[in-house]
Amino acid sequence: MLMDGAFAAGLLVSIITIAIQALGTVVVIKMVRIAAQHLSGRRKIETLVVVMAASGTLLTVFHLVEVMVWAQLYALTGASDRIGGNVWT
Repeated sequence: MLMDGAFAAGLLVSIITIAIQALGTVVVIKMVRIAAQHLSGRRKIETLVVVMAASGTLLTVFHLVEVMVWAQLYALTGASDRIGGNVWT
């Protein structure tokens, strides 16, 4: 009924990727708090640029990890074969 466990596998991977995103968000929040406490108040614009760039980079890295988790599921279930082979090329 549920496509031979595909629904359950998709649900599990969705939960895993939500947890990855939550972890990434917590890391970024902690980084911003540390930066706010330790960086100079005289260079607010420079500090903001650095913090925003680092935040965006970290969230992008965590998103890449999520994509790799989904790609792994596609490879394990053979879904990537049905859509044309290697999903990375």
